[in-house]
Amino acid sequence: MDSLPFIKHLRQALSFPSVTIYHCIMGLVGGISAATLILIFRFLVEFTQHALVGEAKDFTTLEQWQSFLLPIGGAALTLILALAMGVKYYRLGIPFVIYRVKYHHGLIPLRNTINQFLGATLALVSGFSVGREGPAVHLGAAGSSMLGHYLKLPYNATRILAASGIAAGISASFNTPLAAVIFVMEVVLREYKIHMFIPIMLASACGSIMSRLAFGDQHSYEALNFVVIDQIHQVPYLLVLGLVIGVMAAMFNQLLLMCMRSGQNLPLAARIMIAAIATGTLATLFPEIMGTEDASVNLALSESPAMSLLIGVFVGKMVATVLAIGLGIPGGLIGPLFALGALAGALTMQMMLQVAPELETYGDLYVVIGMASMMGTSLNAPMAALVAILESTNTPAMIVPAMLVLITAQLVATQLFKTRSAFLTQMELQRLPYQVSPVVLNLQKIGVQAVMQTDFVLLERPDDEQIHHALSRAGDRPVLIVNQGDQPWRYVTPDASKECGYHTQKMPELSARRTLGDVYEQLSKKRRGAAMIHMGDVNKPVGVVSWQQLAQRLHQDLG
Repeated sequence: MDSLPFIKHLRQALSFPSVTIYHCIMGLVGGISAATLILIFRFLVEFTQHALVGEAKDFTTLEQWQSFLLPIGGAALTLILALAMGVKYYRLGIPFVIYRVKYHHGLIPLRNTINQFLGATLALVSGFSVGREGPAVHLGAAGSSMLGHYLKLPYNATRILAASGIAAGISASFNTPLAAVIFVMEVVLREYKIHMFIPIMLASACGSIMSRLAFGDQHSYEALNFVVIDQIHQVPYLLVLGLVIGVMAAMFNQLLLMCMRSGQNLPLAARIMIAAIATGTLATLFPEIMGTEDASVNLALSESPAMSLLIGVFVGKMVATVLAIGLGIPGGLIGPLFALGALAGALTMQMMLQVAPELETYGDLYVVIGMASMMGTSLNAPMAALVAILESTNTPAMIVPAMLVLITAQLVATQLFKTRSAFLTQMELQRLPYQVSPVVLNLQKIGVQAVMQTDFVLLERPDDEQIHHALSRAGDRPVLIVNQGDQPWRYVTPDASKECGYHTQKMPELSARRTLGDVYEQLSKKRRGAAMIHMGDVNKPVGVVSWQQLAQRLHQDLG
């Protein structure tokens, strides 16, 4: 395959940070690959849930003893899986994917992906309070980046493939294609570049189309009959909801941080079983806490739910989610955050009805806004939350009141309680770095094949006269001394300060899949020299990237 002209041209074209037909094809193929894996995952989860709890997939229909034993049985199977795979701790989901995108060009290890697929399936079907978006992001990134690994594409392209797979995975899971794109840009990449945006949009569209073909074109909450707020006097009530959500999001993040710290030194088996026993115990009291968010949201949207029940389910759901995520159950955060936000919205509405009975007609609206605000505040992803709720409800008029609540909640959580994104907190406690120098980040978008000089002079065991002769006739071409046994490749440049009249420097050897960010990290210490580029055989150079070329790029708009 490496010798095929099309593959060579494809790799060359994808090295450039620009929108081409190849980037579009990459987004489409990556999106199809990722969405296929996600749909298999969804079918497996839903088929198993149907077998366990019936067609409605409602955990509240279980007997008390079943609610207690189901999470414990799932935990036991998870531990057997971990033992068979040699897993000592789980690094899965969105925090792990962000780390791999930042530091490993989006490439996801195969064994880690298998653990995510099977572990998340067990967690979801056994009623743990975890979401399916974490596995969707992980599996989507893996499903598309593995394609780039197989084709040996440049690493700047595999990074875009991974981001495209994430968008396709979220879109295929929730049928929210625009929210998926915003989530990738706001949470994972944390930047916007047009050459990345186009393939990510195409991948997200693929995921949505495939989801609709498989599961239909319905959104989660579009059937609700919202009475849209259009009066200025209701603004204070929205600000109260934002205040409550901000406090609850800060509390959730703080509890999650405490749980993760407390569980760090416990063996995997102890952590998994503590989470299972706690979930089972809470489920015997409040079965609505089981699963991702459906039962809790249905309770919040029901007519006049009892205040005591709402409080009990809210507390139980928060404790079950904190223990599940904090102690390492494979799964995501967003679904449970939606549930907590819905319950917080219903609780706030119940309290405000005591002084403003006219608010009763807006109950569903406050619940759904609470969902978006809790997720956006806890994860520091307000735009993704707003767009997700817009797509899920098909109600554009909801955006302005949701903005008021989100802004208030965000200010309360960040300014009053100094709350940070739950994802970043998880990464720090798992010792997963996520901060990359802006210079390196920009240079990571360009493959070495886009700028390397392919015309160069090779010298084998040269003496001074041969080196001077080569330098005088080389012009703009780099001069290299051939790798000879213990002597590495060396880069030769004129240097009048030296007695011999030239300077030689060892050349780092980099694969043609690497990016200019890798070259910069190799050469930035001395700020001179060059890197030798090869296609797999270090004795056969195909190009040279010098510090001078890198310096020119640093002063250009990398678009």
